Amino acid sequence: MSPRQIAILERLRRSGMVRVSALVKELGVSDMTIRRDLDGLIESGHAQRVYGGATLFGGGAAVEVDFDHKAHRMMSEKRVIAGEHGTTDALVGPTAESALAGINVDLTFLGATGMSADRGVTSATPLQASANRMLMRCSETTILLADHTKWGRAGLASFTTLEDVDTVISDDQLTVAAQDEIRERTTLILA
Repeated sequence: MSPRQIAILERLRRSGMVRVSALVKELGVSDMTIRRDLDGLIESGHAQRVYGGATLFGGGAAVEVDFDHKAHRMMSEKRVIAGEHGTTDALVGPTAESALAGINVDLTFLGATGMSADRGVTSATPLQASANRMLMRCSETTILLADHTKWGRAGLASFTTLEDVDTVISDDQLTVAAQDEIRERTTLILA
């Protein structure tokens, strides 16, 4: 597996989904190069193709990433301003409020620590929850990316209800009962 494919797989694991256009900009290569890298990940069983990109397939196998690659990835992540949480939560607190003031976006993808019918959608920290609420206020459409392991879990801080999320994208291992609960509240897409 090439260093670029490892970077793509890491992004898939963080967000559950990648778009060819975003990877072209992030990695500085052509769309055909990204498509070939995605084809390799699909053939090896790590990803599955969706319109405009790929989603993580069944969790994928563990891939050890060397320190130099991790350091480079973290440098590029710190340049990203909005929309991604996980290993780097640079956009929280007063910095986030200043950065997001007056910004309007069409679409926001958010992750979560947990989700349930009772507790809604949760983050690991109150600062993450606050940043997610701000991102939702700036966005016309909010899509929650949460695999089946997030259902029934709760992070420390709730940031919204399932009803206030436009779409939940999850994997096909989500139980039928959980699917029904989510579909009663919002649109659900199983990838």
